[in-house]
Amino acid sequence: MYLGLDIGRQYVKMVAVEKNKDGYKILDAGSRLVPEPNTTYDPEKIDKSHWVMAVKELFRQQKFNPKKSKRSYYWSEWFVRQC
Repeated sequence: MYLGLDIGRQYVKMVAVEKNKDGYKILDAGSRLVPEPNTTYDPEKIDKSHWVMAVKELFRQQKFNPKKSKRSYYWSEWFVRQC
């Protein structure tokens, strides 16, 4: 299984895919607002802790445990984790 994670200014998005003989199959996908829902979005007030919290909440929401991953691959603007 591979995990794609997109960390944007307003949303954190993830997709989990599995490689098969025909290509890839999407297993799970989700997104989470970086600021808390029902609060006004001000990009000047978003700091690192907001993104960390959003990623953790997204993983919890999608029932994904990153500690069970086997390998990580990092690229300049995105990362994929093989599970």
